[in-house]
Amino acid sequence: MTTSSKSAMTALQWQLARDAARHYAQVLVPAYLGPAAQAVVERAAPSGSETVLDVGCGTGAAAAAARERLGPGGRVVAVDVNRYMLDVAREVLGPHEGAAPVDLREGDARQLPLRDHGVDVVVCANTLQFVPERARACAQMVRVLVPGGRAAVGTWASIEENPYFDALAHAIDRTMGPQVATHLTSACTLGTAPELWGALRAGGFEDIAVENVTLDVTLGELTTFVPRHLASTPMAAAFRGAGDEAVHDVVEQVVDALGGAAGRSVPFHLLVAGARSPAA
Repeated sequence: MTTSSKSAMTALQWQLARDAARHYAQVLVPAYLGPAAQAVVERAAPSGSETVLDVGCGTGAAAAAARERLGPGGRVVAVDVNRYMLDVAREVLGPHEGAAPVDLREGDARQLPLRDHGVDVVVCANTLQFVPERARACAQMVRVLVPGGRAAVGTWASIEENPYFDALAHAIDRTMGPQVATHLTSACTLGTAPELWGALRAGGFEDIAVENVTLDVTLGELTTFVPRHLASTPMAAAFRGAGDEAVHDVVEQVVDALGGAAGRSVPFHLLVAGARSPAA
């Protein structure tokens, strides 16, 4: 990919209409976003009666994983800039008897709609790479954490380390050009440990440790999965306009690059950072 094709796409640009948000929850979360969110929550290890903030909650994968770890006296606050994602999250995170409550709020990671020092744990999965002014977003996480509170932030490793996404991005670039491929390549623009460490440190976090995590994710039969994937992203409108032939060409290129269409596990490489806010 060229430098221009790797330019970051902001969370506001990565808006999904209501139908695409549902596809996102039904297709991408089970395939790889959910396991990635689970890895972030495991790193944060919320428990008991803690209050957890999920920054960029999407359709609720990390919030759901955090709720499972909390007791009924705990609480999850989940914030996202996309109201359609939040609509789906409300369905995913409906009331569960005996579970910690979940408070869903529309808001920007750069100006979180929470008071100072009100949460014990912050999780941010599959989101920070899309946020402009990343240091400002991290500073907001520090602001809302209690002194010495902990955070876990997960981003995707560089696209070259993720064979499915690399194959898909190259296929889209060749078929429809780098402007469309940016919707995918932007997800890997915070893809090295020094970059993630630097964003957290610039925001005021301390005790930062970045781990490389590899998940084996199952995508299913590629001739089915790839079109469903495309329908779950902002690329959907571009592919609808390009027609079935363009989608077929992209699918064939991905199948060729990965050595066949049969469903399989592929490695999904991500970075997960643990950090703390400054102690009082």
